Amino acid sequence: MNSLIELSIISLLFLRATKCLDSPGPFNNYYTIPFYYGARTDERNVKTVIMNDEPSLFFWSYNYNVDYRNNLWVADKQQSTIFYISKEQATWNAIFKVSGTDGVTGDRDGNIAKATFNHPSSICVYDANTTRILQSDNLKPVLLNNPPSDFCKKSITMDNYQECGVLVDESLEMVTMNHSLIKYVPFIELTKEQKNFSYSNTEPRKVYIADKMNHCIRRLDVSKAEVSTFAGICGKAGFKDGLLGQNMLTRPELVGVDAHGIIFIYDAGNNYIRMIDKDGYMHTLIQGACKEDPNTIPPKIPFQLKLRAMICYKTWIKTSGQPDSHLIGTGVTKNTECLDDHYVNCKNIQPRPLIMEKNFTVIQFNNKRDL
Repeated sequence: MNSLIELSIISLLFLRATKCLDSPGPFNNYYTIPFYYGARTDERNVKTVIMNDEPSLFFWSYNYNVDYRNNLWVADKQQSTIFYISKEQATWNAIFKVSGTDGVTGDRDGNIAKATFNHPSSICVYDANTTRILQSDNLKPVLLNNPPSDFCKKSITMDNYQECGVLVDESLEMVTMNHSLIKYVPFIELTKEQKNFSYSNTEPRKVYIADKMNHCIRRLDVSKAEVSTFAGICGKAGFKDGLLGQNMLTRPELVGVDAHGIIFIYDAGNNYIRMIDKDGYMHTLIQGACKEDPNTIPPKIPFQLKLRAMICYKTWIKTSGQPDSHLIGTGVTKNTECLDDHYVNCKNIQPRPLIMEKNFTVIQFNNKRDL
């Protein structure tokens, strides 16, 4: 009898959490997240790109994400609040409201008890995991056998990669290959301490929130219990790169973070993915710079929800854009952007390819998906 009562209480607690989550599966409006827009399949298939263009790997999704303790963090867009569902043993399945007031919208920074949001749509947690940083610094591409096995997607290492495919390096004679079979693998020997990396209670956690209708990214500092504006100008839509106070967003819908703390944002109103580097400078990535990583299995999370494993090439940065003043101090205007950039809305003017190699034809992709 007690177990039935306990189950009922837990179910009621979960009801609040699940109401703000979009159902998983192909009938979810957001199932096809538009990160394939303007895809550049031919460029991604080139060995020099695969080897040299600095991939960032991360997970993102609408409304929810997990931290290093597997707690489920939720951006409740209906109530404009932030909370998490604990997966730690001492507080298993308890729901903790972190910030925001139910039904109250705003853009107030400061103490988490007083901060307000406006329909937050995505969330991610950066945990400064030194082991993952070390692994990220030593990634090498492996061309997996076709079709790749789940073992190779999940358990491939520098010691067993030959069971799964071949290393992509200068000795590999292939010039082009199927990029959808590429798996980036850490080639580094970890010490016992690094393999058993654990976090203390004082480990700084930063929670990043796509505050969609405020047109900005907010940062929640767990250790300081405060919320601040991290990117964009809250309450003002726009499209501009640069540092905080200069850069602008329009209805950002998704936010993710890689091992180094580099932030990626799907800027839905401008239809671009934006990147904030470690120095806090916002760049706009060309369309096709980011893609779902089919060879990384996301962590299992509650409610059968799915995180999207992403891969973005950090060097695929736009050099001009729209409107005219998109990049600060460049002097680039809309009349010249089609001649020196990869911009896709140029009417009859073809955008310049990302790469040009001898005896290699680059196919232009305009508003197409590589699905």
